[in-house]
Amino acid sequence: MTDAQAWTAIVLLGVISYFTRAGGVTLARWIPRTAFWERFFSTLPSTLLIAIAVPSFVSGRPDLIAGALITLLLAMRKLNLVLSMAGGILTVALWRLLAG
Repeated sequence: MTDAQAWTAIVLLGVISYFTRAGGVTLARWIPRTAFWERFFSTLPSTLLIAIAVPSFVSGRPDLIAGALITLLLAMRKLNLVLSMAGGILTVALWRLLAG
């Protein structure tokens, strides 16, 4: 892959990501403000986090398992989702640094 192809891929992914988010915000206007949808959207971050963490648990790699475990433990303590994920990333990075 050339540098031009890599930059093209990065720009396209950025554009797609932007329009995905903008489309979601636009479509959110038509979602009714009911108790069901409130519960649905309040649990969405947790379900996404589980979907990201489960492959790490079944990978069999100790660094990824430790990172996923720390991420989930931090999330269970009601820490911000981004901070929880950062904790998991730091755990994996430290594990690899100390093991390498």
